[in-house]
Amino acid sequence: MPMIPASEIERLKREVPVKALAEALGVVLKGQGDNLCGLCPFHSDKNPSLVITPSKNVWNCLGACQRGGSSID
Repeated sequence: MPMIPASEIERLKREVPVKALAEALGVVLKGQGDNLCGLCPFHSDKNPSLVITPSKNVWNCLGACQRGGSSID
């Protein structure tokens, strides 16, 4: 199976907004300073632990799963 070139992965990280992906998953986001917060879609979440930083196009879960990354992570 052919691998996706690193340049294509980097392009997707730059061009695909994390915010749009979260909203497509049904995550309701609320502004908090420069960040957006919502319920993490990767674990059962009752308190908003998902933090998206649109200026860097990254996300982090500060709750149970402690995951984070870009639009393709």
